[in-house]
Amino acid sequence: MDKDKKHKKNVIKPDAVFSITTENELMKFLIEALPGKNKNNIKSLLVNDQVEVDGKVVNQYNFRLKAGNQVKIKWERSPIVAKSFRGFSIVFEDDYLIVIDKHAGVLSHSEGSLLFSKMII
Repeated sequence: MDKDKKHKKNVIKPDAVFSITTENELMKFLIEALPGKNKNNIKSLLVNDQVEVDGKVVNQYNFRLKAGNQVKIKWERSPIVAKSFRGFSIVFEDDYLIVIDKHAGVLSHSEGSLLFSKMII
């Protein structure tokens, strides 16, 4: 039994492809098309760039689908090439210093004393 479970883990599930016949919101369509998945599972697919509409990655849950669109679900996550951060960019980094560009709207606060303080983003 354990061997069967290990074997199934290594099997790559083929991508799911759907042709849209009526206008709908992407999240509503995915909930209907993937009955075994809950909203959190579907949000995870969107966040991890695993949903494409007509060959382009779509992350918006409220993306408007039109008749004739093709929706592709990639079950395997793409490998991450470089570490990316949401809300800031690393401008410079060495053993002693890191310089970041914090994007507007990202909250931050300091921790500890002013001398040798850390910024938490």
